[in-house]
Amino acid sequence: MEWANWLIVRVMEYNQYVSYAIFAAEQVLDIYEKQYPDDKRPRQAIDAAKKCLKDPSKKNKNAAYAAYAAM
Repeated sequence: MEWANWLIVRVMEYNQYVSYAIFAAEQVLDIYEKQYPDDKRPRQAIDAAKKCLKDPSKKNKNAAYAAYAAM
């Protein structure tokens, strides 16, 4: 199944694969937050990725990378 995700994002454009990543993360976010209610990093990473969709500036991309790296 991992190969399918790999293939999908290789044929998508930037907005498509960021949207796909956000969608996938949101599907399991509630499970994670129930297990780790004080850990806000996944939600912050999702929010940063959403900002990149609206404005893919270097500043927003760097913030998204930083949020992802913190996980």
